[in-house]
Amino acid sequence: MCFKGNPTLFQTNGSNRIMNEFIVSLNGKKNQLNFLSNSKVIYNGEELEFEIFETVNNVYLLRIAEKIYNFTCAHKNNENVILFSQSEKFEITVRTSLQEKASEILAQKVSSHHRLEVKAPMPGMILKLKKKKGDEVDHGEAVMILEAMKMENEIRAVNKGKIEDIYVKEGAAVEKGAVLFSVEN
Repeated sequence: MCFKGNPTLFQTNGSNRIMNEFIVSLNGKKNQLNFLSNSKVIYNGEELEFEIFETVNNVYLLRIAEKIYNFTCAHKNNENVILFSQSEKFEITVRTSLQEKASEILAQKVSSHHRLEVKAPMPGMILKLKKKKGDEVDHGEAVMILEAMKMENEIRAVNKGKIEDIYVKEGAAVEKGAVLFSVEN
């Protein structure tokens, strides 16, 4: 069955309010859904009455206010459901507010730990390495000096972190766009 199996989806115990609040992603667009009772919800701030019936295996009728929708549930796992209604396909992810917040925090942690490569802004020669592999650097701290057109240019770290690798040596000629070093934060 498409909806029975998710005990929190239709839970309406007022003392467990957090479990009544859901973030429903419908084809990638996030919507807020709060269950007030077995027949009332607040969907994106609008209070609606609803009823849902399973007519045959995985075929449902959903009444929202005065409109009736007929849909088939084709796939389900812990958070994801794919529904078909006439000629339309809806991909739905249902999470509690707590699950959504945890997912956002994890996504931030994953995206905040990454490696950035610093490339040569112009052709030239590496005059001096000021840091070595494994050194900690701050955002904007000079890592090496690139001599180009008889001028010394400091090549700086673009983020705070640890120098993961240095791909050039002192005295090396580099082309514009060549990867000089990488910093992992």
